[in-house]
Amino acid sequence: MARSKAEKSAFIKTLEETPLASYACKKVGIGRTTFYRWMRTNYGFKRDVERALKRGRSQWNEIAESALMKNVKNGKMDAIKFYLTHNEKRYAPKRSVFIEDPMTEKDKERYEWAVRNKPLTKEQAEKIAGAWMRWEKSEPGIMMKIKERVDKNKAEEAAAREKNKIREDPYDTLD
Repeated sequence: MARSKAEKSAFIKTLEETPLASYACKKVGIGRTTFYRWMRTNYGFKRDVERALKRGRSQWNEIAESALMKNVKNGKMDAIKFYLTHNEKRYAPKRSVFIEDPMTEKDKERYEWAVRNKPLTKEQAEKIAGAWMRWEKSEPGIMMKIKERVDKNKAEEAAAREKNKIREDPYDTLD
């Protein structure tokens, strides 16, 4: 059943007065599913609803602030405390920040492994350990796969050196 423009405009007006979709649906006499269907299919209606909600919320915020100020003027301590904690930096609650040890045992093992297996500077090893921590969180188990691959490559290189009598370059470093 097609709804008239009058119902839609009554709905918008109700939202401006009370910015609650379910309340406006009951007051105008439409179902919430109808409201959400209108929102999906009618861009102009959706835009009008968003504007009405914004105006309605703004109006209710002013009403709430007015009531808060009235209670502050009447000496209500809860209102005074609320106002000060949210509007004056000196009265804002102090927030504690707990900083964990950045290197866990697993991270220390990775750091030591990196230092042992490649001639790295301390800064390079710390960067690698940090990257590994982030990567391990996003892809669990990836570090073990990489370590296995590196170990396999080292074993293959050692076998190739032995086979071809390739001398290892002591000055070969990571750039």
